[in-house]
Amino acid sequence: MTKSHSSVLIAEDNIDELNIFRDFLSGYFASIYIAFDGEQALKIYKEKKPKIIFTDISMPKIDGLTLIEEIRKNDKKTKIVVISAYYDQEKLFRAIKLNLTDYLVKPLGGKIKEVIHNIIEEENKVKNYLWCSLTETFYIEKQRIKLTSTETKLMKLLFSQPNSFFTKEDIHNFVYENSFEKELSNDSIKSLIKRVKQKLPKGLIQNSYGYGYKVVHDEATLYD
Repeated sequence: MTKSHSSVLIAEDNIDELNIFRDFLSGYFASIYIAFDGEQALKIYKEKKPKIIFTDISMPKIDGLTLIEEIRKNDKKTKIVVISAYYDQEKLFRAIKLNLTDYLVKPLGGKIKEVIHNIIEEENKVKNYLWCSLTETFYIEKQRIKLTSTETKLMKLLFSQPNSFFTKEDIHNFVYENSFEKELSNDSIKSLIKRVKQKLPKGLIQNSYGYGYKVVHDEATLYD
């Protein structure tokens, strides 16, 4: 998995555990800040505005839940994962109201990897994009995406009937209609689809064995 460019704050008063967790997260995130208590964590949050926070509950000066409550006064978007040494039902109920991404109990095991993967996967989903059929142009965050002529033809076909599957034969006949020497090849269609997928938001183009390929309408905006 490619490293996320989002910044991360770890708040943990156990120095040994903090260092181990920091080294672990460095394999997933490019920018990591650390805090040894809640007061320091709040200061770093205000200065650096990290996108993701992993915090222990029991910490000196300001405990984890109080830290989160301070953050949530004006910030509902930052992803926050609580990591606790034990399960405390009262604190859990209090934490639920704070719009947490997750609440994990040590030892973390494989659960932490699942949480990180879900965070990064959601982060990579781009929502502000559109296909303009008039100019046959695709935009992400108002930036035009460069597509080759065959890639543009593929998009034109798929967006002609969103949510409808097109077979490899449909794609071949439309994309290569004027290329007589281009024979139907599963590899060439797969290669074309793969190239386009790499340029577009994840999940926009989907395939189903025996049916073909489609664009998902509820993940796309169409402009005529």
